[in-house]
Amino acid sequence: MIRLEIIMDRTVEDIFLDQIESLKAAALPACFPYTLISEAKGEGASGPRMGSHVWPEENSLFILYVEEQQLEDVRRIIEQMRRQHPANGIAGFYVPAAEELI
Repeated sequence: MIRLEIIMDRTVEDIFLDQIESLKAAALPACFPYTLISEAKGEGASGPRMGSHVWPEENSLFILYVEEQQLEDVRRIIEQMRRQHPANGIAGFYVPAAEELI
């Protein structure tokens, strides 16, 4: 499996979840685990997201574990969301050979 980390503003979190659910429906659900961290703080190309009065926005962080043949599907979703929501900082990172330690 391949580990992907996808970071986005919370405002598009539900849209991304809907897209992921459509991919899960086409695959075996047990082969498509993910983790969602809804209140991630940080700074990237779209600026700071700290959940404070100065920088009130926060990010969402998705960690997806997908089979290699699903990688392009996820990439297309990210590209589509970037086009539809250009003001949101949507990024995806590929982490090859993610392996469970225990």
